[in-house]
Amino acid sequence: FQDACNEPFSCWLVDYDLPETVTIGVLPTRSNTGAISFRSRGRGYYWQPEVDYLRQRYPESFSVKWGYVGRYEQVKFAPEVHGLYDYRNQLKAAEDKGESIIKLALANLYGKFSQNTGSAHFQCRAWAGWITSLVRRLLLEAVTGIEDRVISFNQDAVHLQGVDAMKVEIGTGLGQWKSAR
Repeated sequence: FQDACNEPFSCWLVDYDLPETVTIGVLPTRSNTGAISFRSRGRGYYWQPEVDYLRQRYPESFSVKWGYVGRYEQVKFAPEVHGLYDYRNQLKAAEDKGESIIKLALANLYGKFSQNTGSAHFQCRAWAGWITSLVRRLLLEAVTGIEDRVISFNQDAVHLQGVDAMKVEIGTGLGQWKSAR
């Protein structure tokens, strides 16, 4: 199973036991109360982005028991998302406050996938879980080697102590990191 973990849209049952030197747990564990913690060992179902990070960073510290591989194809509305993001950047460059409306609309795409109240017409827990896994992986990759400088992670941001630059690409493109001090 370890080799199959690179299938783009897959979910795996994983047992893991990270080295004692690891300061930030890689995989989330949800308690009965709903609280999430990041432990150094455990078992759970995890989407491919996080399992692949584990495979690359700690190949001897986990085992895959079984999993599910789904068909992967880009969603039909992906070009529109990119177009909206480009439009938002144009509005932002022109200092047009309307850019915040586009920002909220794009941010709420994820919210519609994970919605579990009301009619939830667009709910897709698989997409929501995979997106969350990808963002957590990107956060982990951003702090690899400087884990001792992490103050906190917040959704799609990382706060660091005393670090001038991370090893990430800073830019204005969709999915690129932004820097704020």
